[in-house]
Amino acid sequence: MIRKIIRALFPEACPNCGKVVKEVGLCEDCKESFKYVKSPICAICGRTVDDEGIYICDNCKNTKHYFKRNLSTFEYKGGIKECIYRFKYGNMRCYSEFFAVNSYKRYGKILKHWKVDVIVPVPMYKKKQKKRGYNQAEEYAKALSRQTGIKVDNKLLIRNKDTIPMKTLSKQQREENLKNAFSVNKNGRKYKRVLIVDDIFTTGSTIDACAKVLLKNGVETVYGFCIASGS
Repeated sequence: MIRKIIRALFPEACPNCGKVVKEVGLCEDCKESFKYVKSPICAICGRTVDDEGIYICDNCKNTKHYFKRNLSTFEYKGGIKECIYRFKYGNMRCYSEFFAVNSYKRYGKILKHWKVDVIVPVPMYKKKQKKRGYNQAEEYAKALSRQTGIKVDNKLLIRNKDTIPMKTLSKQQREENLKNAFSVNKNGRKYKRVLIVDDIFTTGSTIDACAKVLLKNGVETVYGFCIASGS
């Protein structure tokens, strides 16, 4: 009832241009600027590959991943880049619903097949989250939980240090940047199958760092789930 009242007072808007729409999603004019990840995709990282005969991309062949598989909904190009920027830095937490709805439409059946126990957002460093006011990965996790019915645990993982932005770093620098960056809350609940969610997947270093510490603490399988993937 409360959500219906809110929607009546604040109708759904296109997350790209702000035009009022009938349901969560893009308006007709903006759909062209958002590109979904399309098959064929790498069986591990979930990024698009050039050839249908390629099962695992070159990056994954040469990288030891600790997560079993990752999926991303959008290609990190076009309209999604500005959309995610506003989601992260512009307090547009409402975009989480748009991201989650699209993610579930595309991968809902796969999520059910994975049978994960819990959704865990990549944590932010406490001081950074206090300054920003929210963790965008957590907002996405909560919206995804509303779509799937899978609970969220935002206290299982702890970020121990304020890492620097990853986009300008080499693979080796990313690994060093994330070294000992995460730990598991010893007082937290125990899970066997965990879904780690984040906004952007590039090399997978962040999800790997989270997965590695989870596996060391009794988790059997870790999956990744991101809004967009880029190179």
